[in-house]
Amino acid sequence: MVANIKKSLQSLRKLAPELNRAADDATALVRDIEKALQELDLGVRASVQVLKMEDDEFACLTFKRIGGKFRIAVAIDEPEDDGESWKTVSETPWLECPRDLKLKTFPQLPALLADIETQVQRTVKSITEAGPAVRELLKSLQ
Repeated sequence: MVANIKKSLQSLRKLAPELNRAADDATALVRDIEKALQELDLGVRASVQVLKMEDDEFACLTFKRIGGKFRIAVAIDEPEDDGESWKTVSETPWLECPRDLKLKTFPQLPALLADIETQVQRTVKSITEAGPAVRELLKSLQ
């Protein structure tokens, strides 16, 4: 038993630097992506469900306005009493999340970026389609 513990600790000593590097790289990447998204000034929200937490809560990787600017964040959602809708019980910018939550949610970053793209496409389509009707309404008011 002692030999197994020693072997596990030796293995962990070798793995820890790899984990630390990977976590640092993930943090730098999210910081860079968040900055690039802020520079694009998209103004759309997006979200992907990441993992089931305790009870009926789910963690979602989101892109939304927090503290006056759009951030990549982790939102913890739980079902409303009606059982059909959800409410956010907490939201934390990803860069400020505990490390274990960062490690669990980071792999879903590509899915979040894809959802941001989808939301931008939907928004452009919606605005483009509404334009003629709004122009016509404006003409009728003049």
